[in-house]
Amino acid sequence: MEPSVKDTTHSLLLRVALGQEDAFREFFHEYSGNIYTVALMMTKSAVVAEDMVQEIFLKLWLNRAALAEIDNIRGYIFINARNYIFNELRKKSYDQHFTDDLLHFFSETSATPEQALLQKESGQLLKQAIDHLPTQQQHIYRLSREEGLTQEEIAERLHISKHTVRNHMAQALQNIRRFLESRASGLLLLICAIEIFLWKKN
Repeated sequence: MEPSVKDTTHSLLLRVALGQEDAFREFFHEYSGNIYTVALMMTKSAVVAEDMVQEIFLKLWLNRAALAEIDNIRGYIFINARNYIFNELRKKSYDQHFTDDLLHFFSETSATPEQALLQKESGQLLKQAIDHLPTQQQHIYRLSREEGLTQEEIAERLHISKHTVRNHMAQALQNIRRFLESRASGLLLLICAIEIFLWKKN
């Protein structure tokens, strides 16, 4: 019986928690693309976004022992990335009112009518962005988000290399970002950016 996606992910996290650098490189390749996309849409700077990704994963590495106990790794990374990015935006004197609004949006325990509308709009926009992807990019992106497959598992299923999967995912994220930036702005755009990380088809 083949291991489930959850078992495969947990095995990877255990290896990272034990300090295996090859496992951490795989972990980085698996999850860094989404963080970079979110950071880039928030900062509008490729250099700043790349620095943020490096710092976020450095913190994850330094606290790697905790990964062995994590059930929802995507949510765990998201929370770490969100907190780090928001803190950096504040330090670097980005629009304080805007970052406060965004923090408030994601800290509310129950959705207000405005939040519900923004979440609906962002979900629709993200779906449109995915639907506009080239066939292979869309297929790989959906395997990752809808079925939760790792890059290695996608490569095995499609009989292509992990490098090819990684390239298609990077291009898909870039195309999604461009689509969203052409159709949204402000808080809606950043909610879309964050949903890229968390999105999973219902």
